Amino acid sequence: MKCIMTNGAQHGLSLVMENLVSKDDICLMESPSYAGAIALLRPLKPKVIPIDTDKHGIIPSELRKVLSRWNPSTIQHPGKDGPKLLYCVPTCGNPTGASITLERKTEIYELAKEYKFLIIEDDPYFYLKSRPYVPSFLSMDTDGLVLRMDTVSKVVSAGIRIGVLTGPSPLIDVFICNIETSVQQTSGLSQQFLLALLKKWGYEGFYANADKLAAFYESRKYECLEAARNQLKDVAEWDEPAGGMFLWIKLKVKDALPVVEKLVQEKSVFVAPGMYFTLDSKPCPYIRVAFSNTTYEKLNKAFESLAQVIKNYKSENE
Repeated sequence: MKCIMTNGAQHGLSLVMENLVSKDDICLMESPSYAGAIALLRPLKPKVIPIDTDKHGIIPSELRKVLSRWNPSTIQHPGKDGPKLLYCVPTCGNPTGASITLERKTEIYELAKEYKFLIIEDDPYFYLKSRPYVPSFLSMDTDGLVLRMDTVSKVVSAGIRIGVLTGPSPLIDVFICNIETSVQQTSGLSQQFLLALLKKWGYEGFYANADKLAAFYESRKYECLEAARNQLKDVAEWDEPAGGMFLWIKLKVKDALPVVEKLVQEKSVFVAPGMYFTLDSKPCPYIRVAFSNTTYEKLNKAFESLAQVIKNYKSENE
């Protein structure tokens, strides 16, 4: 096993997808899923199969149901005669805020061993969830099946653009060659800044900062939930996220996109329509709300505006 420094977790994800995925490869992806991962895969033209999730992330029984179309004993070329990889954001997922439990991770990893597919563990929000931390897929990997992306963007500074990609040595060596012939290396200035900071913090300081951030985001989450209960209980529904930055809300309409468009045009409030996070262009009733850089007062006002727009839209169209 090796790890390399990348220009943020997104760069690591790009290295993985662009080097490992070819046209018509069979890839599994949690649904809904991170929009940046969907955008990376789309031009590569693999055959992407969505795996249903709930408030605890990927549902193992749904994954097993999808996998049942293949015989694991006959898989010789993952990607062609079986899945090549499973992509997920296991902690405080984007867009749902869901975190995969240890029990589910164990079951999913056993399925990866059985069907010989890689787990792409994109985990930028790992430290934004209060302790105790749920062990990663990487920590249980005995067969070289996990590629994990970490980042300091969420716990130090988004602009520093430093991430870490960890996985089996033969694959990491491929990514190193790619870096050497493209970006060459992560910014030396950013590396020096991070090194000095981590030396000053030490392990205790790093975890103290992570705990402080997790507590901050948890308080923002509860403010967002309170504002939602105040304004949206008659027009929407949602599950409490495990942590992170997002609330995934199901509006009581068939398609959230026209509601989002009216919300922007009439109220100057922007939320992300759920279709950004799905693998098809079908109408989607969900929206993603980011609560990381706002206040309770602003959230309450925004949700009040959203409720008004939903009610007006339903009276005009349903």
